[in-house]
Amino acid sequence: MLMKGKKGLIIGIANKMSIAYGIAEQLKNAGAQLAFTYLNDAIKKRVEPIAAELGSDKVYELDVNNPSHLGALAPRLEKDFGKIDFVLHAVAFAPKEALENDFLSTSKEAFDIALGTSVYSLVSLTRAVLPVLKGGASILTLSYLGGPKFVPHYNVMGVAKAALESSVRYLAHDLGSKNIRVNAISAGPIKTLAASGIGDFKMILRYNEVNAPLKRNVSIEDVGKSGLYLLSDLSSAVTGEIHYVDCGYNIMEDLERKVTLSAGDKAPEFWAKNADEVSINLSDFRGRTVILYFYPKDMTPGCTTEACEFSELYDDFRALNAVVIGVSPDSSEKHVQFGKKYGLKHILLSDEDHEISKAYGVWQVKKNYGKEYLGIVRTTFLIDKNGNIIKVFKSVKAAGHAAKVLENLS
Repeated sequence: MLMKGKKGLIIGIANKMSIAYGIAEQLKNAGAQLAFTYLNDAIKKRVEPIAAELGSDKVYELDVNNPSHLGALAPRLEKDFGKIDFVLHAVAFAPKEALENDFLSTSKEAFDIALGTSVYSLVSLTRAVLPVLKGGASILTLSYLGGPKFVPHYNVMGVAKAALESSVRYLAHDLGSKNIRVNAISAGPIKTLAASGIGDFKMILRYNEVNAPLKRNVSIEDVGKSGLYLLSDLSSAVTGEIHYVDCGYNIMEDLERKVTLSAGDKAPEFWAKNADEVSINLSDFRGRTVILYFYPKDMTPGCTTEACEFSELYDDFRALNAVVIGVSPDSSEKHVQFGKKYGLKHILLSDEDHEISKAYGVWQVKKNYGKEYLGIVRTTFLIDKNGNIIKVFKSVKAAGHAAKVLENLS
């Protein structure tokens, strides 16, 4: 077995839904012997049954912010367990209010707590266990994309993860001469106890699922297998790395955020189904002017007003050899209901995976009543007979918009 004869310390298991559990389970299945820590008595009640399930009775109290706990850890480990081959650091925390408001509102106290618990603990823990680490040992911590890139609501934890990733590189340098490796896994969003404090987390999960190249979210089993690799001798020449386990989502984000289309640009081609489940391409309308309008949701007041006004002017647009196409994330079935209820005459396209919205740069972070979320920013593109953008109407006000578009065409 890959980890037979290997011993290691797992820090940060909260329950069987945590990423640390996913990694610990893979390690145990590969033959490793494990020791665990707990923060307080409440967490101890959760950790002890997990440790027993994974074949361990070695459970130690550890508050990473408590110097006396850190000082006692290595002697206790060596007495009960001997030298160890790996350490998993899965510790992160920020006060709830620091994840709810703007980052600008972060208090110094919240900042210090987040950085101390989530970042400095890796440094202090590494220093504490160094006396019991064997040559060739591996240290692994957990990061997230919110460190190197902006993620709504992640706020001070994003700063903490950025600092954590930098700490990984510096520790890897310092410990390399001792043949000790330090790496991090940057996992995609997973429903864990830690994630429950992040605003609109369900939206983040859904967005990651539809935009990742593998078209799904990761599981703790996925992360566990990568953790096993990084804590085993299979990664003996790997250190200072941030290893993404996010179904490829990290490669997509920058591309999505940089899309900005203007008059004179070529309109991106698209393929989507209309309300009748018939596939529609932009190129189908070469030789005609296309009014391509993006709206957030069927049946809502503003979107209904906009759609009805476009439909009322349908014959006027047609007389100018123009076709009107509405695009939203709604399903084709919902478009049928929307069209029938209001007698809409123009084409409605379903963009459930947001591919068209992203190609046109209208799938963006929005803000409503102080909360940030991802959605369509109401925008209309006028596209000429050759597929070039004539005009872009940004941040559209629904009422009266169709008439303004018609006026521009006339």
